Amino acid sequence: MINSYQKKSFYLRVVCSVAVLILIPLIFAFGSVFAQGYSRVLFISSYHPGFPTFLQQVEGIKDIFQENDIRLDIEFMDTKRFSEKSNWDMFQSSLAYKLGRTEFYDVVMVADDNALVFALDQQAELFKGKPIVFLGVNNIDLALKQNNNPGITGVVESVSMKETIELMVEMQPQASNIVALVDGTSSGQGDLDLFYQLANEFPSHRFSDISLAAMTWMEFLDDLSILGDESAVLLLSAFRDKNNETLLFDESLNRIKGKLSIPIFHLWYHGIGDGVLGGKIISHYEQSKAAAKIVLEILKGAPVDQIRVVNESPNRYVFDYNQLKKNNLLEFKLPESCLVLNKPDSFYEENKSLVLGTILVFSILVIALFIAVINISRRKRVEQKLSKAQNYISNIIDSMPSMLIGVDTYGRVTQWNRTVEKVTGITNTVAHGKELSEVFPRIAPQMEKITESIRTRKTLREPKSSHLSDKGLCYEEVTIYPLVANGVEGAVLRIDDVTDKLRMEEMMIQNEKMLSVGGLAAGMAHEINNPIAGLIQTAYVMANRLGKKIDMPANLKAAEEAGTTMEAIQDFMEARGIPRMLMIIDESGHRIAQIVSNMLSFARQTDAQVSSHDFSELVDKTLDLAASDYNLKKKYDFKTIKLKKEYDANLPMVPCEGPKIQQVLLNILSNGAHAMQESMAKGKGKEPCFILRLSKEEDANMLRMEIEDNGPGMDKATLKRIFDPFFTTKSAGLGTGLGLSVSYFIITDNHHGTLDVVSEPGKGAIFIIRLPLNGKIMGNLSTS
Repeated sequence: MINSYQKKSFYLRVVCSVAVLILIPLIFAFGSVFAQGYSRVLFISSYHPGFPTFLQQVEGIKDIFQENDIRLDIEFMDTKRFSEKSNWDMFQSSLAYKLGRTEFYDVVMVADDNALVFALDQQAELFKGKPIVFLGVNNIDLALKQNNNPGITGVVESVSMKETIELMVEMQPQASNIVALVDGTSSGQGDLDLFYQLANEFPSHRFSDISLAAMTWMEFLDDLSILGDESAVLLLSAFRDKNNETLLFDESLNRIKGKLSIPIFHLWYHGIGDGVLGGKIISHYEQSKAAAKIVLEILKGAPVDQIRVVNESPNRYVFDYNQLKKNNLLEFKLPESCLVLNKPDSFYEENKSLVLGTILVFSILVIALFIAVINISRRKRVEQKLSKAQNYISNIIDSMPSMLIGVDTYGRVTQWNRTVEKVTGITNTVAHGKELSEVFPRIAPQMEKITESIRTRKTLREPKSSHLSDKGLCYEEVTIYPLVANGVEGAVLRIDDVTDKLRMEEMMIQNEKMLSVGGLAAGMAHEINNPIAGLIQTAYVMANRLGKKIDMPANLKAAEEAGTTMEAIQDFMEARGIPRMLMIIDESGHRIAQIVSNMLSFARQTDAQVSSHDFSELVDKTLDLAASDYNLKKKYDFKTIKLKKEYDANLPMVPCEGPKIQQVLLNILSNGAHAMQESMAKGKGKEPCFILRLSKEEDANMLRMEIEDNGPGMDKATLKRIFDPFFTTKSAGLGTGLGLSVSYFIITDNHHGTLDVVSEPGKGAIFIIRLPLNGKIMGNLSTS
């Protein structure tokens, strides 16, 4: 089917050919009537008026000449169809006849290789040294040699064969064979030489040709019919077979495309739109314009020998849209700035009148609405400023770490920042317009206060609102701010998590209490020391007087004055067990003194000192301190707990801070004692028992201590958080959750040791303390 472009091209070629054939004899017949002010140029074509490149060449020349008072006469050699020498001789005779009977030309233009060869042969005799300008010459070497010819210059026809083959390889990646279609014409053979010269630049592809120089048309077409997807075809020249059967280009192309099912690439414009896919195409139009400009320079007086031959041809990528679609080739893979012919017209091209009419009507409406547009623009600027301000405020609200919730007078959500989204898991889009109690149920108790705040226009604050979460009991501070500006009524709730803050405050209060109790205990210990010392001393004196030194003179005298004897008194004391009582008083006094000494040592606030300690002795002192612990509130007595000591012999001295290590041990022992006692109270536990083990880890050079209890044990969730600050499993008021956290810090950070726990529900717990024996302890400490 012939498309619109093909029809237009066909009609244009026919009209131009007829016009040229009619005008040529008229030009020669009436040449003398033209005014003497015109410049005259003779154009000699190697081919004939129907040859595909001729019309493009003439159009390019005329576009330059028509504004410069230059007359153009045209002669045809017709060597593509008639290459015999006799044709050349007849053309020479005919042209000599014409030139002898008309005014001679200012410049001679020749197109394509045969015309250039003819011009060189006749430069002196027929053209009498007149300037000669060539174009469309494929023989680059012959063309460039004319730089040494003072009377000839021009523009070469440099085909973009390499670029076209690169495009063939890219667009047909499955093809491994590059096939050139060629005939025996001089131009075709010249292009074939260049084709094979490029083979070395494509080592992964095989280069071959199918040539009419050695075939008839039938043989040629038979070879074409067996080409498949493994081949990519480049059409160079196909006009005349070995029997000199010559076809026009359109006839030749029709035969070729009838035998091929693969794309045909070409180096020239003709054929694109009639079955040729395309390539990097020589623009005969642009070539001709460049040659015509050289003619203008010569006519203005420029010496021909100073105008160099233009050796770069103005080429461009051109493709046929129908062939792209037929061969399923994607348009976006084509090179940039390429020309695609036969592409369907856009909506504008198909409906140009309708579009232009619509534009006219629209323009009238635009003018009529111009003032309204200005007002709208102003309004938009104001809206943009308001939107920008709103976005800015929203960003501030969303950046706040507090939960911020806006509500109207009906308790419906108007603002919901990102912090609330994270806490509730409900987005602003979902929450907006819903009742607050519906999307945030735990804030429902505050609804009355929200209503009161809006009604009274006063800020209300709930400093300690509690709720249960997966982290346990948590506290929030809720502040309600009424909105009363510019007639907008509602309220904003600010909710802050103050759990850690309250716990820290409680810890500080507890710490102050403990400091006070510690100071009081130390003062009491000092006060107790004096009467205890007197008690011990008195018991010692009584034991001496009534025991070993009973027969001392003072005793004898006192007994005589009392009317008795020392033997009677001694018998009486033995009978009543007085010596045993005195011994118990002495032992109890010394034990009280030891307990007071331990308390003073533990409670004394001094600079951290590192010294080498006998760890078994340090543990025993801590156990003495723990044994004095009886808590009415916790309802346990440490002295009732069974202790088992498994200490290795010859343990090394351990460099550490004694009081801090005692604090760690007391925390672990106290927690274990409470857990075992509580389990006993529920009737689930065994008799409370601690097993204390001390050993040395030779490989790690560390002291290892294990404190094992037979309490209720812990589950995995508790084990993961056992050393977290403020984490406790005790009831409210029985613990701050800091004891084990502080203990972990003392062992790991201060002493570079480790503190681990192993436990399972119902199987008790084992706390494992490991301390290095090299004495490296963090902090500003001195080593003694």
